[in-house]
Amino acid sequence: MAKAESTSRSGVEGLNVDFMRSLVKQYSELGLWTSALFWADAAGAASKGSGTASGDDVWLLASALLARGNTIGLLMLHHLLCLGVAMRAHLATQEASVALSLMEDCDPAILEPKSSDQTHNRALAGVLVWQARALSALERREAAADALCAALRADCACVEALALLHRQRALTHKREMELIESLPLSSQLGAAEGALLRGALRDRVSRHAPPPSPAVDPVIPEAEAARARMAEAAQCRGRRLAANCDWAGALKALGETLTSHEVC
Repeated sequence: MAKAESTSRSGVEGLNVDFMRSLVKQYSELGLWTSALFWADAAGAASKGSGTASGDDVWLLASALLARGNTIGLLMLHHLLCLGVAMRAHLATQEASVALSLMEDCDPAILEPKSSDQTHNRALAGVLVWQARALSALERREAAADALCAALRADCACVEALALLHRQRALTHKREMELIESLPLSSQLGAAEGALLRGALRDRVSRHAPPPSPAVDPVIPEAEAARARMAEAAQCRGRRLAANCDWAGALKALGETLTSHEVC
């Protein structure tokens, strides 16, 4: 199998970087961390030498190092994906203060959003979400809310940031809606995806009644139809109905959610 797979894309001197990456993932799933670490190291070296270095290679290497019990040292100081992995590891062991200190020690430049690099911004949003979780664990709720707002602005598609804000009651309903309307969706997503997301976010924060869509919003039928079929929409209806003590309606909406997840 290895020989057959190695005939596709190559990096340095014919090395198949994609194949090495697949080995990292397979050995990680098997819990064979020494093997995973070796091939993560090899993939990162090969891709760097070929001029096709990927942030994913750095992330795979950091993950393998942590899983094997090593520290990721300098990697997390210069790579957002590594920083996120390290923060998650410390939060998992209830070391919120240590997780926050990692952000203080890293290169400040990597914590700035980049208008021309949404992949970077998505990784940044992930780090900011973990920062917010650490701040919440230390009861610093206002600072946590600021981090979550920054995460959403960096990556509008990071629904988790809004979910945490809403769950923690960090903002009033009015401020939540203002935040949603201020998001730079048009610069980060296509028109249809942006319309789907904005409608879904509005629904998420409106417990008692469906939010009105501003007259300036373009109507994109495909986005509206897709959103209506999502389990997310049924869940939002269920929450609103339950908030208004319509238990029968809420149960029906729950049934629609379960039906939408059935495998045909």
